[in-house]
Amino acid sequence: VNAQYVAKESNDAYNNISNAIGWDLKNRVPIIIYNSHNDFQQTNVIDMYMPEGVGGVTELYKNRVVIPYDGSHTQFRDVIHHELVHAFINDYLYKGNAMNMQDQAITPIPLWMNEGLAEFLAINWNSESDMWIRDLVINGEKLPTFNDLNGYLAYRGGQSIWKFLVEELDTAYSKGHTLAPTIISSIFQSVASTSDLNSAFENSIGMDVPELEESWHKYLKQEYWPDINNRDYIKDIASPLLDYKKLNANYNIAPSVSPNGEKIAFYSNKNGIMSVYIVPSDCIKCKSGSMKRTLKGEMSIDFEELHILKPGISWSKDNQKIILASKSKGKDALFIIDTKTGEKEKIKLLDKDMKAIFQPAWNPIHDNLIAFIGCNNSQSDIYLYNLNTSELINLTNDIFTDKDVIWSANGDHLLFSSDRGHIDNNNLSNTWQAQYDLYSISINSLNLEQLTDTDFNEHYPISIKSDSSIIFISDQNGINNIYLMSVNDMQSTPSPITNIFTGITQLTANDKNIFFTGLENNKFGIYALDSLAYKHSDKDTLQIAAWKNNFKQYDYSLITKKNK
Repeated sequence: VNAQYVAKESNDAYNNISNAIGWDLKNRVPIIIYNSHNDFQQTNVIDMYMPEGVGGVTELYKNRVVIPYDGSHTQFRDVIHHELVHAFINDYLYKGNAMNMQDQAITPIPLWMNEGLAEFLAINWNSESDMWIRDLVINGEKLPTFNDLNGYLAYRGGQSIWKFLVEELDTAYSKGHTLAPTIISSIFQSVASTSDLNSAFENSIGMDVPELEESWHKYLKQEYWPDINNRDYIKDIASPLLDYKKLNANYNIAPSVSPNGEKIAFYSNKNGIMSVYIVPSDCIKCKSGSMKRTLKGEMSIDFEELHILKPGISWSKDNQKIILASKSKGKDALFIIDTKTGEKEKIKLLDKDMKAIFQPAWNPIHDNLIAFIGCNNSQSDIYLYNLNTSELINLTNDIFTDKDVIWSANGDHLLFSSDRGHIDNNNLSNTWQAQYDLYSISINSLNLEQLTDTDFNEHYPISIKSDSSIIFISDQNGINNIYLMSVNDMQSTPSPITNIFTGITQLTANDKNIFFTGLENNKFGIYALDSLAYKHSDKDTLQIAAWKNNFKQYDYSLITKKNK
């Protein structure tokens, strides 16, 4: 990992957080970086196992930050900022040691305040955060109370509360009396000097915790309920593959359709164990008995973790085998699984610097070629592996983050999403961009072509109709939807295929059907759109989400701190 990059981002985070909460650190905060999540899991700084979902941790007894680099610079930057918020809060409220929480004069803050602020100061707000809150407001039976904000909802729900506080209650900033929001520092100053949380909020914002909760609920209704007539429920436009009301699983993700279109492979935490399953592609609300388990994960040293945060399954051209990546005996490896016999083949790469492997893609024409995202000590790249010769080639070999790699139908090009920015005569920028565009690379000439050049994030490109068109996911309107673009006319504007409330997170398709992962009722499920969706891709431009219309990037460095 580039130490200068970590130093720069840590310094930027310090200035941002220090001014936002009104505090300078009284003690030095060590930052410990690991070159991969696998290495991170072996840390002795924290006496606990770090599952795949833990992207970093702040140890509260010595106030040390521990973070893995996992191939994404955007994610790495966000985690640095997130964890340093925890370090600041620990230093400010608990004097640098969690043991001080037992002091009756100190007010421990709830998880939603802590994790929510860490998310808010790290990323502010984005389409993923909005997706979770949209689902809560539109699809939930009732709005969550503050006490309901546990687990992952402590992050997203807490982030939404801080967004509300800054947008709606910081009147000094909204009226232009201050150059940046000061309500966060006011709240923390009050919490630090008051032993009761209710009193702290009353002193700082003029309402106690129950009143704040009520006001937040009113804000959520005003923010999201008007959207009901403007967007579609997933169930109104697509067919669920499985009966999610009866299925004991809330995480069914990353579908991959077989070349003949007859089967779907995907990840599911059915009965609490993350595994890989296969179902017929024509399933509509099929019962759990129709799910054939091909691989049971998390129960052996060969399949310790299935990389569900960067998932990817790909089929062989004969429709019989699948390939995926997994943590195996402490290191990442590729596995080929015969879906008929259950036989498993582990592919050992000779590159000893390969720290992480994600999203393998099997060539649809040349069945000896596998592409995947690989991460070494400093960067993530697209690699090409030859099953016959064991030759491994780094196709991109640059500082930029690459992901969502997939083959063109003719097997000559790879499509992918990247933060590499604008390409001019095959020359790249030298800095990471704030968002992701789509690209293709020839495996023969290594020529790079930029497919989209927007201010939005585009993910999961899939080539259809003999490589004449591409479908992909874009957050152009602030919500992740599916779009269709003609390759033959690159000047044409991509057309939206969907217009849903929540968001679409993964995508697979052929010329006849589209299968996607969507969030509804706090569950990720896999849904099917038929080929008519391609013909109905002439929707007008989608209405912009309210959060995007109101979005502001706050510069807390403009604040003059009161507490030194």
